[in-house]
Amino acid sequence: MPGNRNGKVEANMHNGRPTKASAAVLEKRREGRKRAMARLQSKLEEYGVKREDEVNNLPFSTIPQIQLINQKNYFTDYLKKDEQFRMIRQVKERDIITKLKHTPSVASNLSSVNSSGTEDDADDDADTSSDKILILHPGSENVRIGLSTDIGPKIVKNLVARKLNGSSIKYAEKFDPERDMESYENVKISDTTYINRKKEITANFKERMRYYKRRIVPNSHESCINFNRRVEPEIIPIHNDSHSVDYIKTEDVKKDYVVGDDVFKLEDLDKWMIRSPFSSSGFNDHDLSYATTTDLLGDVEVLLFETLKKYFGVDKLKDLSVYSCILIIPDLYKKSYVEEMTSFLLNIMGFHRVALIQEGMSSTFGSGTSTGCVVDVGASTTKVCCVEDGIIVPNSQIVLDYGSSDVTRYFIKNLLSEQFPYKTINLNDLYDWRLANELKQNFTTFNDANVAVQVFSFVRRKPNNKIAKYQFKVFDEILRNPSIQIYYLEKKHPNRLVRKAGLFENRAGVFEGLENEDPTSLMQSMEKSKVIVTDENVTSISNFILSLIKDDDGTFEGLLPPNDKKFTIDMNTKIDIDSRTRNMTPLDKAIIESITVAGYESKTRLESLYSNISLIGGGCKTDGFDSILVDRLNITRSPLLGCNRLEDITKLIKGWYDDWLAEQKKEDKGENDKEKKEMFVLTKSQIQKISNIVSDSQLLGIEILPNAGVDPSILSWKGGSVFSRLKIINELWVDQEDWDRLGSRSLNYVSLFGY
Repeated sequence: MPGNRNGKVEANMHNGRPTKASAAVLEKRREGRKRAMARLQSKLEEYGVKREDEVNNLPFSTIPQIQLINQKNYFTDYLKKDEQFRMIRQVKERDIITKLKHTPSVASNLSSVNSSGTEDDADDDADTSSDKILILHPGSENVRIGLSTDIGPKIVKNLVARKLNGSSIKYAEKFDPERDMESYENVKISDTTYINRKKEITANFKERMRYYKRRIVPNSHESCINFNRRVEPEIIPIHNDSHSVDYIKTEDVKKDYVVGDDVFKLEDLDKWMIRSPFSSSGFNDHDLSYATTTDLLGDVEVLLFETLKKYFGVDKLKDLSVYSCILIIPDLYKKSYVEEMTSFLLNIMGFHRVALIQEGMSSTFGSGTSTGCVVDVGASTTKVCCVEDGIIVPNSQIVLDYGSSDVTRYFIKNLLSEQFPYKTINLNDLYDWRLANELKQNFTTFNDANVAVQVFSFVRRKPNNKIAKYQFKVFDEILRNPSIQIYYLEKKHPNRLVRKAGLFENRAGVFEGLENEDPTSLMQSMEKSKVIVTDENVTSISNFILSLIKDDDGTFEGLLPPNDKKFTIDMNTKIDIDSRTRNMTPLDKAIIESITVAGYESKTRLESLYSNISLIGGGCKTDGFDSILVDRLNITRSPLLGCNRLEDITKLIKGWYDDWLAEQKKEDKGENDKEKKEMFVLTKSQIQKISNIVSDSQLLGIEILPNAGVDPSILSWKGGSVFSRLKIINELWVDQEDWDRLGSRSLNYVSLFGY
């Protein structure tokens, strides 16, 4: 017999089918559930875990629900406002605080925190004080560093010597320059490139002397050679030498390194590894003596720290936390150098903050001009760029791979060909290299009036050798030597191997497979490809201007060679230094081309650039350098590029091109306009019209600004000092926190130039 439960089931069944409960039963059940829920809520309230949706509004889940984006009306203002950049926001907040401090009602409240006001004053001094700002300008020969309040920088040689444990290096084992010594009385230079270049320079020298009606004494070279062959050195006792050097023995050096000018005082250089951490373009990471980036950065740290310790009283790196640093970088900089150097100054040296400025921009601050052409003659390179309103004009930067060091090498070759009495001079020897530089600085000139048969003397000082005084005769060598900056070319370092890829190169990401592109310049790329616009005729120059007009995306199609640069990680490939692609364009032609690209569209700009040429760098100290450069510019400059109607010619060519485009679009709108651009060429009648305009025009004047009372070698450093006093500098600092958070991206926000 079924149980009680089954009986209930049967009560709800009728003919085997379930029946619906009555309304009274359902209402009774509903009331029972309400009473049960009320009892549960009272218990939860008693325990303190009662849920009230209207009070605490607890979500169903802690995972946020993201709505779908409407692709048709999608937009964002991320990083499109200044307030969204952290560094800009900090500057504005600092300005607001400064204004509040100068408001009497607010300042009284702020001063109540510190009645003496010492903390506020200290903060203001930290932001505006210039005696805690260091200006750093590294170069291939010298490193210039000093406080922004100093009259001039401390100049330190770019040299670091480290002890060799139990080994030695024979630096002077090979002669430089190479020579054939048939006998001790007869020395010959067998370099055919040098001989041909010497003939060209000599011919131009004689032509110049005839033009200025300067008399050339016959048999001048023969008299110099005969005199030099008979010269015997005069031995000077040490006690009679007022400029004697106290050489340092290796055993007496307590540290394992020596930096700067002290390297020249070492008695035995063969027991030291002598290296230069900087080059003209940044780090000297192509030098095979550096095996790793750590070695190079270690030399940079030693060089800077010892300089700061010697001249600025910095005993420990932590003392630099109160100093800021302005780093002067090349115009065509390498991103790897800029980023590694910024990280090094902030994280390793411990500077409070760092700002960047380009050399060309810095030189305009130093010379006090806002617009002009800057020619920087350095030790290993010569740099040309045009600046307008304090900003470098794009595509006007040119880096020539020769400098004053090449003048030194060429000078010694000329002296040896004149039977220079110190016949064993060797530029691989550091002491002889310093002597050769002194001879060049003291005796070379561009002044025609100083060219005559003259007798000069010098003193040779080397450790473990007697002090010897030599006399020698020269004629036109003193003028022909610096001329190689205009009539270049010859080999620089015979049989010297370097690393093909620098240690800091190959900054590519894993995915793109290409290098992070460094800034480039149109004229630099063209001149490296041996395309010299100044040497072309009117037709070629007009087509060049047409190519500049047609360019609208910065690709300069047809002017630049294809970029086939690929990512590589091979750091061990070695090449000869003279086999690398170099820009050896004569200086006068490089200046003309840089000015042309910067000012071809504006007559006013062109006049300003030609009338404001600034010569900076230690290589332009030669007497008369500015006058001969003006002569060469007037001789070399094409009438088309130098006329005062170049702007009109540019507008005329642009009008012809626009008319041609309009006609082509009318004929067939379906064809590709890009293909049509390449088909347009100037006709003979149009070229003839351009020639007629040039013949009826006048040449623009050329003027080189004098550096009255200012050493041109420190002009860029001076510009950095002026830059540090400007109010805008407060918006250009990168501190350690910014660098740790953003890395190289922070340079995009704080640089006056496009990084």
